[in-house]
Amino acid sequence: MNRKAKINQIKLNIGRFASLFVKILIFYFAIDVIILDDYSIVKWLSTKHELKKLKQEVAKTQQENIKLSKDNKRLENDPQAIETIAREKYGMKKPGEQVYRFVNDEDDKKKEGK
Repeated sequence: MNRKAKINQIKLNIGRFASLFVKILIFYFAIDVIILDDYSIVKWLSTKHELKKLKQEVAKTQQENIKLSKDNKRLENDPQAIETIAREKYGMKKPGEQVYRFVNDEDDKKKEGK
């Protein structure tokens, strides 16, 4: 082989090496952007999904807050509402009043299972 052929062969090898190096570099940066980086696509999608869940939770909490505010206003202004809760939730009764409780078979089974 003459000198020019050797030089051309070296240039060809350098070109192949450079091409391979560039391909590896591009592959690394693609993997970095998709998976490894703090601002990767995978983390972005995960954060987006978490944000959606949190927005749903906020909306649910706001609805619950509105309901509780209405209940609170009703209890502040309506003596009948207070009486209803006292009777149903706490089992209170008026003096001289008799309270009858009806028990279902399902309630008996629940008590037996405890």
